[in-house]
Amino acid sequence: MFISLKRSLITITSLAMLSLGAGSAMAGNTIILDQNGYGNGAGVAQQGDWNKGQIWQNHRKNSALLQQYGFGNITVIGQDGYKNNSRVHQNGIDNIAGCAQMGSRNNCNINQAGVGNAAATIQVGHKHSSTINQSGTGNTAVVVQGDF
Repeated sequence: MFISLKRSLITITSLAMLSLGAGSAMAGNTIILDQNGYGNGAGVAQQGDWNKGQIWQNHRKNSALLQQYGFGNITVIGQDGYKNNSRVHQNGIDNIAGCAQMGSRNNCNINQAGVGNAAATIQVGHKHSSTINQSGTGNTAVVVQGDF
């Protein structure tokens, strides 16, 4: 079960990375933040069209926030161990969000407003929690929680 989850996470990350490269010919903001280690944290707010972001954190006191405004927003947040926490807020058209998380206190919020929103949350171990609020038309949401 853990292996299939790992494959799913790799697939999601790969698709997100392909998406990150897809709009590179177009104007837009791109952020890739990779943290690994102790205190973690993050932020980021992007405005404009074709915004792309990815935050991957690893062990310890994780946390992340990514807010994007505009058209064609793509967000992926990873996280791995300990206090986890994510928050994605996007506003615009054709928004795609992520959040994966692995172990410890988990928590993920995705709020999107606009048209054509897609959201996902995969959490695995410990305290779990998820909130997906979407407003508009053509919305899709998936939440998988766990201890698989």
